[in-house]
Amino acid sequence: METQNKLTHRERMEYALLRGLMAAVGRAPRRPALRFGEMLGRLWFRTDERHRRIGMTNLRIAFPDWDDARRLQTLRGSLENVGRLAVEICQSRRWSDTDIQRLIEAEDPAAVERVQALHREAGALFFYTGHVGAWELLTHYWAVKVRPMHAVARPIDNPLVDEVMTGLRERRGTRIIGKRGAIREVIQSVRQGNYVAMLVDQNTVAKEGMFVDFFGKPACSLYTLPLLAVRSGIPLLGGFIYYDREQDRHRVTLGPNLLTDLSGDREKDVRRLTQQMHQNIEEVIRRHPEQWLWMHRRWRTRPPEEAELPPVYDKR
Repeated sequence: METQNKLTHRERMEYALLRGLMAAVGRAPRRPALRFGEMLGRLWFRTDERHRRIGMTNLRIAFPDWDDARRLQTLRGSLENVGRLAVEICQSRRWSDTDIQRLIEAEDPAAVERVQALHREAGALFFYTGHVGAWELLTHYWAVKVRPMHAVARPIDNPLVDEVMTGLRERRGTRIIGKRGAIREVIQSVRQGNYVAMLVDQNTVAKEGMFVDFFGKPACSLYTLPLLAVRSGIPLLGGFIYYDREQDRHRVTLGPNLLTDLSGDREKDVRRLTQQMHQNIEEVIRRHPEQWLWMHRRWRTRPPEEAELPPVYDKR
């Protein structure tokens, strides 16, 4: 009750909208519900000028050879993807393990065996991923196919929405680690033999990241997982998910273990792994550009040598 009394009007509206969406689509037939989610995404695309501008700026950086018509089509698809994901999050409350295996499958049939073998050998695993496809469903898949993950996530600003989302994320044994002060808990988790996953494709401030090449432009990026992997010797793998519309199911794709051929120079190795993470993320995005979250200001933090240049994003 005390938390609810402290909420702003906007936070109350956000919570009401979430509960309304959960009630409206939670038990609806799957395909009509997904199309409804895509319709919400198109509505967002038409009405949110600010995020359209951010998305178009990002797409001009990433795909300078495209025309604006293609960029707009991709941005609309990105927002449709977010709407579709919102619906699936709501529907995932009633999914059984059998439903998970029916709706999500690995591109490579040997992927699960590969993960299990690496875990047996190393005792724990680090996973990095990005805001591609139905990224919120990845932990459900691994919980059913192998074991629940511990996932690092920034708390949602609205505390009631955060409470609901945390409950949905932890439904199959996944444990959410708050992003603030997460390193200690991450170390403890891998010492206990767990998988730890983190979204690494968003901008960070210069004091917390390093600049790596991302779509040909320096992007400030977290290097937490590469640093912990190099220190511990625990494998670092990319795991991603995308929606296959024709089959109406999600496909999981697994990247290589990046923790190979270490030079012994920790700083050099951490930089190489951080760059390789983002190279792999870029490759996945290029395969499915309409399923990445283009509305985030990914190139907001700029390196010192660009201090005199205009900001990448306008302030409107």
